[in-house]
Amino acid sequence: MGLHQSAGIYGKQYIDSIKDSDGNIYSFNGYGPYTWTKHARLHIFMRDAYHRQNQDAKPDKIHYFTKVSLDLEDLKRLEKAINNQFKDYFCNSNDGFYFAHQYQEESANDYKEQDIEFVKYAALEIKKGNEIVYDSSW
Repeated sequence: MGLHQSAGIYGKQYIDSIKDSDGNIYSFNGYGPYTWTKHARLHIFMRDAYHRQNQDAKPDKIHYFTKVSLDLEDLKRLEKAINNQFKDYFCNSNDGFYFAHQYQEESANDYKEQDIEFVKYAALEIKKGNEIVYDSSW
């Protein structure tokens, strides 16, 4: 259990499975093909992107099951955040119990290569005219 995240082309659904530490397998639908588990700083980045797009939304709330569309400017910000280990996107314990906020620095390091791949993929797909979205659940 925990924060599950996915991103990819809007309209394409992927089914992903995650095994927890007890061996239980959970499946969820996502946008894929990129998925993350408990990448708290990425989620805080996406929350901020959501709030830039939806200025009437309460800034202290994390949005689950809410599509966040990304554009090339968002991807430039994301690339900068990745290269800076998301240091401006710190997640604290008030942001969500299932975020694994205590491991956020490790997650940022563990997912760095995948994050960079995602930025390249997303930029290419946007230039092809596809809408790239991020979503999350827990």
